[in-house]
Amino acid sequence: MSGVANLRDLGGIVTEDGRTLAYGRLFRSSHLAGLDAPERHRLGLRTVVDLRGAGERLAAPAGGLDDMVRQVHLPIEPRALAQLRSVRDVDENAIIALMNGVYRRFVREQTATWRALLRELLSGAACPLLFHCTAGKDRTGFAAAVVLLALDVPLDVIEEDFLLSNEHWKGRPNATGGWVTLAKVRAEYLHTAFATMQQDWGSLSNYLTLALGMDASARALLRDRLLA
Repeated sequence: MSGVANLRDLGGIVTEDGRTLAYGRLFRSSHLAGLDAPERHRLGLRTVVDLRGAGERLAAPAGGLDDMVRQVHLPIEPRALAQLRSVRDVDENAIIALMNGVYRRFVREQTATWRALLRELLSGAACPLLFHCTAGKDRTGFAAAVVLLALDVPLDVIEEDFLLSNEHWKGRPNATGGWVTLAKVRAEYLHTAFATMQQDWGSLSNYLTLALGMDASARALLRDRLLA
């Protein structure tokens, strides 16, 4: 898609038991300001889940969507970025520490958001569904990890998908120093999130079941909805 950076079909990802995520059902991306109607029709979208905050949505309204696409807003305000807007030169280590904190908060403070996203996916009429934020790497990357975790995708495969954003999102032109670090995702961010799930809930499975309401029957239904 020429107008949308970091847009990926999650189809083809293989689960622990060898089943495959179906193509054309679940997409992830950056913001959709550059999406036009023909591109949207190519994707066949029924639902778009926007994880951006209110200011981000005003700054870059989604393009190419009409009344045929259900739009769901599950806002996660970019508080970490707000802390950095007035800083000219950002230390790389400070960025890494900041982002590790962001991923801990994804686990601890955004359970209602991930529950709502998973409920959308459990709906028989929601797919093809696309979820996105501004860059499609952190909020979107964690959302993808949660969905893939619920589908029993191996952790190393989840990490591979997560790190693909480093190939598809370039960040601010002419960025230097810590701003380059901010434009990238790191495997340790995802490791921090998984460690937080284990610390707070005892296991990744408990996090899915107790925090997100994804018991065995819900996970089986999700697999039926998304796997080929």
